[in-house]
Amino acid sequence: MALLKETRAKNPLGALPEDLVEEILHRFVGINQFLQQFVEPKDIARFCSVSKVWEKLCNDNRLWKKNVITQGWKWWNSPPIDPPSWKMVYMYRTVTDCVVLEHLQNVLESPRGRIANMLKIAQHGSDAVDVLIGTIGEEKKDHLTRTYYARKILRLLSRQWVVSQWRFLMPMLGSFHAQNVQTPHTTAACPIAGVRPTTYAPPFPLEYGAFLVSKFHSYTLDAADVMAQLDALADEARLHVIDPDSTSSSIETRARQLYDFLFVVKGFTGVIQDYYNVENSLIDKVLVRRKGIPITLALLYHAVGRRLGLQIDMIGFPQHFLARIVTEDGIQWFVDCFQQGRNGGFRTREECIDLLSDMRLVTREEYLSPTADQDFYTRMASNIVAAVHHAPDLEQSTDIHIHAYGAMIVLLLLSGDNTQISTRHPHRRILYGILRADVPEDVWFAEDDLAMLKARQVTGDSGMRGTQATLEIAALENEVAEIWSVDGASAPRSVKRRDPDMGRGLSSSTRIPRFHVGETFSHSRYHYSGVIYGWDLVCSADEEWILRMGVDRLERGRRQPFYNVFALGPDGARTYRYVAEQNIIPGIDDPARFLAHEEIGKWFERWDNERKVFVPNKELREEYPDDLGPRGVEL
Repeated sequence: MALLKETRAKNPLGALPEDLVEEILHRFVGINQFLQQFVEPKDIARFCSVSKVWEKLCNDNRLWKKNVITQGWKWWNSPPIDPPSWKMVYMYRTVTDCVVLEHLQNVLESPRGRIANMLKIAQHGSDAVDVLIGTIGEEKKDHLTRTYYARKILRLLSRQWVVSQWRFLMPMLGSFHAQNVQTPHTTAACPIAGVRPTTYAPPFPLEYGAFLVSKFHSYTLDAADVMAQLDALADEARLHVIDPDSTSSSIETRARQLYDFLFVVKGFTGVIQDYYNVENSLIDKVLVRRKGIPITLALLYHAVGRRLGLQIDMIGFPQHFLARIVTEDGIQWFVDCFQQGRNGGFRTREECIDLLSDMRLVTREEYLSPTADQDFYTRMASNIVAAVHHAPDLEQSTDIHIHAYGAMIVLLLLSGDNTQISTRHPHRRILYGILRADVPEDVWFAEDDLAMLKARQVTGDSGMRGTQATLEIAALENEVAEIWSVDGASAPRSVKRRDPDMGRGLSSSTRIPRFHVGETFSHSRYHYSGVIYGWDLVCSADEEWILRMGVDRLERGRRQPFYNVFALGPDGARTYRYVAEQNIIPGIDDPARFLAHEEIGKWFERWDNERKVFVPNKELREEYPDDLGPRGVEL
C-alpha cells in the first residue's frame, strides 16, 4: 500500500515509470502522420498541466526540437542552432505564423490598410516566408487572390533584402572583383521561395552585384544558381579547352582559348536586332539565352576567367564596354566580347585610341583603364533604364516599369555621398512616381530616402541648400502622403452600377456595357486574348490618347463603353489595355494561359469552369456590384 501511495503521488495517471513515459512520447512524435495526430504539440502542452512529472517530461528540449523539425520551417531570420529552449522557438514561430496569416487575411479583405498590413508582415522578415509559401496553391475559393498577395509580399521581402545588401556592400565596393574571392556560404537571410540564397564574405565577386541588379525583378532568383552556371562553364572550359598545364601557357593564349570557348563553342553572342531587350542586361537571363550586350558579355568573360585564374579587367570604354588582359610582358589586349571582328575580338591600345578618334572623342586615360566597381554597376543599371525607355510597350507593359524601378533604386543607392544624392537626382521623381503607381508597399524606401535627404539638408550639404531643395522635398513628401492617404481610404474609389437609366441623355451609340468583369475575349483586330477587370460607359482616356489611338475613327467612336483588360499577346507578353466594346469578341473556353500568370489574382478569386468566367474577388465585387448578371457570376 505504501508503494502504491508513493507511486500515485508522483504519477497520478498510473504507475508508469518516468523513463517509459518519456520513451513513449519520443517514439510517437514524428513517426508518421497517423500517430502524430494523437500527440500533437498542443496535446503535449496540455499534458504539462497534468502533474509536475508530466510537466518535466513534456518540456524536454529534445521533444520540442523534434516538434520544430517536424513542422518543417525552412526560413529563419536567425536559424536556431542550439537554443536553450526549443519549446520557446516552437511557440515563437507558431505565433508568428498566426500573426502573418491574420495580416494576410486583412490584405485580402479590404484595400483599406492593405499597405500597412503588408508592411507588418514584412517586419517578420524571413520568419514570414514559410507560411506565405504554404499559402500559395492552397485549394480555397479565393486561391488566385490569396496567391497573388502572398507572392506580392514575398517580392516585398526580397526587395527589402536586396536594398539592405546594397547598403551593406557600398563601403566594400572597392574589394568586389579581387582575384581571390571567398567561398560562398548559404544562409536563410534572403526571403525567396524555393531555394536557399547564397551570400558572400568580402571580397565580393563582381557578378554578385549583377545578381542583385537582376533580383529586383525576380524574387525566386538565387545567387547560388547564377554562380553554379558560371562554375559549370569554367569546369567545362578547364576540361575541354584550357590547357591543363595552365602555368606553361601564356596569359594571352589562355585568354584567347577562353574567348573562343565562350563565344564560338558555347555560342554566347551580342544581339543587334533586339539590343534594347531588358533581358540582355540581366546576368541570369544572359546565361540562359546566351545573348547579351557588351557589358554583360564582358562580365561573363571576366567571371569565368577569374575561375580559371585569369585576371580580366572591366573597361568602361565609351558606348561599347570592353574587357582587358595584360600579358606577362605588360602588353595590353582590349577584348570586345560583343563583336569578334578581326583578330578574334582582341584589339591593341592603339586600335582603341583610333576608335575614340573616329567617335570624335579626346583620348582620356579613364576610357582605357579598369572601371571602378561603383561605375560598373552604375553603367549596368543605366543600361536597363535606357532599355526600358526604348521598350515598344512602355505604356502598357506590366513588367517593364518594375525593371526601370529596380535599376533606379540601384542608381540612387550607388550615388552614395556623391552630389547626385540631392533632390535633383534625375531619376528620383520618376522612381517615386513608379513606386506610388505600381509598388506602393515600397513606401518604406521612400520614407528612408526622405529621412536621408532631410538629414543632409540639416547638415548643410551643398546639393541640399536653398528654397528649391525644400520645395523638392515637399513634393516627394506629398507622394508619400498620397500613398498613405489612399491606403487609409474607407471606401472604393468608385462604384459603378448597371442602372438601366445610366445611359439616358447620351447618344444612341451609348448603352449599358454589354460585357461584365471576369469575361474573357479576343481582340477583333489585334487577336490578343484578354480578361475584363473594369469598364467605363464612354471612353475616359485623355484627349491625347484618344487622338493618338484614332478612337474617333471607330464606327461607334468614343461614345461607346470601353473596357480595362488584362491582355496576353501570342508570345505571352502581359499588358494592360483599354479596349472599345466594338473590338471585343467574347469567350475563351481555356483559361490556362491566364491562370499561369499570378497577376490574374489581383482582380479574381478563381475560374468558374461552368460559366466560363473569372469570379471577381471581394474588392472588384464592391466596385462593380451589378456585374453578377446572366453573363456574370452568382456567388
